[in-house]
Amino acid sequence: MLSVGRELNIRNERVACQPCSWEGAGAELSTGLLQVTSSPIYLYAYRCPECGSFELVRKGKLLRFQFRTAVVQEAEDAEPSKSEQAMP
Repeated sequence: MLSVGRELNIRNERVACQPCSWEGAGAELSTGLLQVTSSPIYLYAYRCPECGSFELVRKGKLLRFQFRTAVVQEAEDAEPSKSEQAMP
């Protein structure tokens, strides 16, 4: 669930609906009231424009996993050696 007011810049984000697999921009979402279970409290949340579900997720970017040793090695390789840093 993505509650209205907590999602910054949602209009520009990619969003997906879990039940119906709809995908689109946050600007296309509709809104509605969702009752908290066994409570008189309602949340104002975004809902899917296709099926009306509140089960929405923001699409994230998948990053390649790297072991810590590989990251350190890449950083060391990117730094110039001391002989390259010496003045001519």
